[in-house]
Amino acid sequence: MTKLYKQTILFCMFPFDTKILLNSVAEIICTVDNNRVYTWMNRAGINFFGENAIGKEISYFLHNPTEDYKNIQPVLKDSEQVFCVINWQERKDGVPRLMSWWRKKIRNDDGLIIGEVLTGRDITERKMAEIEKDQLIYKLKKRNSELDCLYAFSKLVQRPQVTASDILKDTPQIVINGLNFKEFASCKITFQDHSYNTDNFVESRWGLSRNLIVNGAVVGRIEVYYERNFPQADQGPFFKEEVHLLDAISDNISKTVERLINAQEIIDERQKLQDANVTLKNVLSRLEEEKAAIKENIALNIEKNIIPLIDGPVASDVELLKSNLNNITSDFYRKIVNLKYNLTPTEIEICRLVKVGNLSKKIAEIMNISYATVTTHKKNIRRKLKISNSSTNLRTYLSELL
Repeated sequence: MTKLYKQTILFCMFPFDTKILLNSVAEIICTVDNNRVYTWMNRAGINFFGENAIGKEISYFLHNPTEDYKNIQPVLKDSEQVFCVINWQERKDGVPRLMSWWRKKIRNDDGLIIGEVLTGRDITERKMAEIEKDQLIYKLKKRNSELDCLYAFSKLVQRPQVTASDILKDTPQIVINGLNFKEFASCKITFQDHSYNTDNFVESRWGLSRNLIVNGAVVGRIEVYYERNFPQADQGPFFKEEVHLLDAISDNISKTVERLINAQEIIDERQKLQDANVTLKNVLSRLEEEKAAIKENIALNIEKNIIPLIDGPVASDVELLKSNLNNITSDFYRKIVNLKYNLTPTEIEICRLVKVGNLSKKIAEIMNISYATVTTHKKNIRRKLKISNSSTNLRTYLSELL
């Protein structure tokens, strides 16, 4: 039994000349007649309603008389017990306050109802604190749902070997779980020519959508719908936290898919380069084989077709011709020509013979020229190769050069 309830019972037991004692009570205590007109109230009541409150009907102080009477009339009609009523009443300065009232009917000695005794307390601050607490709890629950949603998405994109298709397929349900009224919500993601949606997806008038942008281009869209309307929030039926959540999810999808696509493109390009490198190696290998075959074919043709046509007296010329033809197909000839020193064929042959260790006298015999001619060619070779130091050995220089 509450304090107000006890006070109400006590008041009914005391004679009216004891009412003055009740002025010391902090709660409002007052009486009304059968017409709901105040007939008396203690000092707390006067301080709340004002000096002119006596003689006025209860409804005069109700903040919303029509609605309050509609709610409490069924209780006032027949109840004989002490009961509690909570409503908004206007203080003497016009400020509405939430009041908690305990009420009980009063009977005279003949048993007739002559009115009611009421005890009241201002519970505005307590109620506001309760509302603020409930709002805070609600916001914390919403925030927790949003964090759960973002955490679930983070775990999804960090899965090993995850693909863009995996992310787009699982994200709609993750988004729904982060909304306030998820049982009435559905979601769809459109990406290029593909769609991914929750099983219950239905478009409605109450929707919210964001573009998916990859590498600067719009490639898709994420859409969220409520199947019915809810009390007006920040953007239609959506709270600002839900709007921010969809912004965050769409931005994360765009960045993640862009990263995966770019990574796949790098892998594809790398594979193309590897394939091209293999192809190039194969081409070079075939070219080397063809070059070797051509060289061998030239040598065979010389051996078969040219040498038999030439006999004894010019055998040395044949050897020289054979040597020159072999030189043309040799790696040494190719390398020294590539150096672009403008050497004559005779000078190139002398370089080759010097490089393999032949002295001038031997070179003269091999090439069937005079010793002096070989010496002259060597001087020209040193000049063209820009060998200014006379002490530099030509054979050593050619070995290092080629």
